[in-house]
Amino acid sequence: MSIQTQAFTTIAIPTRTKAFITTTPTQPTQPTTIQTATSDDDDSWDFDEDYSKTDNDQDASTPTPQLGINIGAQLEPLSETQAQDLRDEATSTINAAFDDRIAEIANLKDQVNQDFQASKEAMQFASDLRAKEQTEKLMSKIDTISNEFLDKNEALRMGTKLAASADRNMNGSGLE
Repeated sequence: MSIQTQAFTTIAIPTRTKAFITTTPTQPTQPTTIQTATSDDDDSWDFDEDYSKTDNDQDASTPTPQLGINIGAQLEPLSETQAQDLRDEATSTINAAFDDRIAEIANLKDQVNQDFQASKEAMQFASDLRAKEQTEKLMSKIDTISNEFLDKNEALRMGTKLAASADRNMNGSGLE
């Protein structure tokens, strides 16, 4: 879709060429001319080396010849209301496209937030499991060390218990 302005309309052609249609709004009966110019845009998808040059190809510095197409004889110029309607339609189409993209971005943002929350919860659950496992491992080591200590000192503790029991039984009347 192209929008006609008072002076120029640009039509995108899928090569490295742009066409300029010129009209004079005060003289609607004057023929419309089409001129083509080569674009030096490096971001173009089409490259010059894709085409073989012929003897008829002109250098970019020479003026481009008229093609002899008289579009003005077949098309009537747009009225101001038609041009405004066309601009309004184009504006609403562009705004709708932007609104769709903004809604798509908002949906993507919500999806990313949901994924982040799910990932955060999964990491917290995994962390809790690791902490529980490490706590059980530590308690097991403490129990093992305590049991080893009690086993090594069992004879000493039994001797102390026997001495305390004998002292109680003698009621202070020992060998002395």
